Amino acid sequence: MTDKELIIKAIENYSFYTISQRLLLKSLYQLANDNCIYASVSEIGKITKISRASIYRILAIFQKDGLISIPNKENSKLNKIILISEKLEQIKDNFTNKTNMQL
Repeated sequence: MTDKELIIKAIENYSFYTISQRLLLKSLYQLANDNCIYASVSEIGKITKISRASIYRILAIFQKDGLISIPNKENSKLNKIILISEKLEQIKDNFTNKTNMQL
C-alpha cells in the first residue's frame, strides 16, 4: 500500500470526524498538489455533493484543529487551502497503530 493510499484509508477510518467531514478531508487530500488545493467552495461542493454552508463549517473545524490553513481568508472567494502534512501524518500514524494493535 502506498503512502497516499494509507492516508486515504486512515482518513476514511478516522472516527474523530463525521462521515461528511471525512469525505471532505479525503476529497481535499485527493485534490491536493503539494498539499495545496486551488478550488472554490462551489467546485468542492460539486465534487463532494456537500452543501456550501456545510463545507464552510467543516473547513472552520479543520482550521481550528490545525489540519488546514487558508491564507487568503479575508477574500470572499476561497481558492487556496493548504493541508498541514504533520496533521495528516498523525491521522495516518493513529490508523497504523490502531491496525497493528488489532493484529
